[in-house]
Amino acid sequence: MNLKREEEIVKRIIIAAKEYKERIAGKTFLILYEGHSVEIMFKTENFLHLCGVDTSLYARDFYRKAISGQLSKKEIGFSNIHPYYFADIKTKHLLDFISLFERDSLIITDLTTKTRSYKLGATDLEIVLCFDTQDGLEKPSNILIPYSLRVEEIANDKYHEIYEVDYILSKRNENHSYSTLEYGNKEKLKDYIKVNKITGYSIDLDDGGGSGGASNTNSLKKDTEDNNKEENNKNEDSPIQEQTSKEINADNSKYGDKENVVIKGMRNECAEDYYGNDNYDDEYTIDMGMTM
Repeated sequence: MNLKREEEIVKRIIIAAKEYKERIAGKTFLILYEGHSVEIMFKTENFLHLCGVDTSLYARDFYRKAISGQLSKKEIGFSNIHPYYFADIKTKHLLDFISLFERDSLIITDLTTKTRSYKLGATDLEIVLCFDTQDGLEKPSNILIPYSLRVEEIANDKYHEIYEVDYILSKRNENHSYSTLEYGNKEKLKDYIKVNKITGYSIDLDDGGGSGGASNTNSLKKDTEDNNKEENNKNEDSPIQEQTSKEINADNSKYGDKENVVIKGMRNECAEDYYGNDNYDDEYTIDMGMTM
């Protein structure tokens, strides 16, 4: 065993775990992308499975040792499933995926890798964080959780569609309303929700949250609730109805022709994903109170 290389990887994991705790653990994010929407959730036990290492520790114990700085180099290892090469690459990019929900990014749908398929991926064209539904729930949920961090080239035929992210909002898992704007133009959020008929979410932004909050954002909560009622009203004469979804969504695409976008990563195929058999009951109370 080369303890020196294990030591370097453990250092990266400890640094990333502290950032994970501070910025995304225990949060649900609402991502709005070209008129579509999806909710994703991060829990403490997700962290281990994004690091690409073997361990005998349970996912939560691994995470707790990492954030306390007590994770030992003797508590990680490598195998055919988790080879050193890929663990080295993945741990170098842990901070990148943590910041992915605060900056420009893309959403890809119906992503297929060598070992499995995912409903959704979030990417900056260097890394892809793969999401899917959570198994084993008593009540099915539309909220997705992260299953894999991939640093590789992904061909265009391996996913269905690619979209630019327009807005990212967040809330604590135990809260009902999205209260922080992490990314997006706050001045146009209300119009965006109205034009794209975004429904089923409670949005009540703090004035000082995230990217600076938004003025009159209390009305956003009502807008998402009223959009269902307005869908069947074709005769309402409102200036905002004269704008198209495309006009509201496309504030000069940062990626140009998305059909030719290449997710380049490290130009390799990652080893087989492994998600373990940890019990996935959440340590937070979740009461969305929403109709998806």
